[in-house]
Amino acid sequence: TPATDTSSKATSVPAGYTVSIDQDPINTGNQTAVSFTFTGATVGTTYNYSSSSSGGGTNVTGTGTITGAGQTISGIDLSGLGDGTITLSVTLTNVNGAGVAATDTSSKTTSVPTGYT
Repeated sequence: TPATDTSSKATSVPAGYTVSIDQDPINTGNQTAVSFTFTGATVGTTYNYSSSSSGGGTNVTGTGTITGAGQTISGIDLSGLGDGTITLSVTLTNVNGAGVAATDTSSKTTSVPTGYT
């Protein structure tokens, strides 16, 4: 009797996924607990994200493994980024390489009004 075995073949990088920042605007009440949610993520791939601000500050980065196509990544502290447009850039990576970055933006306003009389 012949022996048989099966295997999966994957020859492409992750594609077709998007990300969405869950807070808009980002303010003093939520800047230390920001989250984003995937749509169409491939389970088992590695995600790498970076958040930057048009107002400066050190980019906030992170990495992990996708466990669900609609996974939410939470608890991101953006308090070190300046007020302005926050840009999130996320790539998924599998054994074939990294996919095209998915991006989203949100506004960050944490300063109180000043300069009025």
